[in-house]
Amino acid sequence: MHDCNQLARGDVILAVNGVATTSDNVQKLMSGDDVPGSRVTLSIAKGTPEGSVISVNVIRAPIAKSIRQGLEFLASLNLIKDHAIQSRDRPVLAAADQAAALWNACAASRATLESAATS
Repeated sequence: MHDCNQLARGDVILAVNGVATTSDNVQKLMSGDDVPGSRVTLSIAKGTPEGSVISVNVIRAPIAKSIRQGLEFLASLNLIKDHAIQSRDRPVLAAADQAAALWNACAASRATLESAATS
């Protein structure tokens, strides 16, 4: 096994955790559906698809799915807030503001915990 310092420009990802990659599935395989921070084993061809093949262990970044879901949530809140403003629905606007504040507080707490865990 090698670490991610062994990766270089021009290397070709042949498989992620034993599943062969294609241009259609490589991003999904890399981001995965499991817990961010999980280990992933990449089969890498050095330089070209015909290059020597090595195995590289990397850790999934805790971004793809959780950030996408957070952005989708915030976009939905913005739509709700826009509608509430246009219709002058103050209770809905207040609820959307509270939801956004709660989400921001949770995101800040999570960032603090992640920072403490890596210290």
